[in-house]
Amino acid sequence: MKITDVRTIRLRAEIPSEGQVFSRSGIRNSRSATLVQVKTDKAITGLGSCSGNGELIEFIVANVLKPLLIGMDPTEIDAICGAVHREGERRGVGAPLNQAMTVLVGALAPA
Repeated sequence: MKITDVRTIRLRAEIPSEGQVFSRSGIRNSRSATLVQVKTDKAITGLGSCSGNGELIEFIVANVLKPLLIGMDPTEIDAICGAVHREGERRGVGAPLNQAMTVLVGALAPA
């Protein structure tokens, strides 16, 4: 089995006024999350979710993770984690890629 695609799906939901809270950046009137979808050549799809800067997550997935993971075996989680870790060290962006790796493991884990 091989990974054929890795992409993001951004979600956003408005919070009703009675559920809004105040944060450092002001009143929170919405919630958002980003899903990472991993597809395989065997028509198996995995999803993982993460929070944080959706634009940054999209950039990392499209420009770092997708090119790195296409063609890899999704059941070889140790190999995937190693490749992601090495790429993060090489690029000097270990922390964001470590967060992304957590999402990938969630998307790749067997049900």
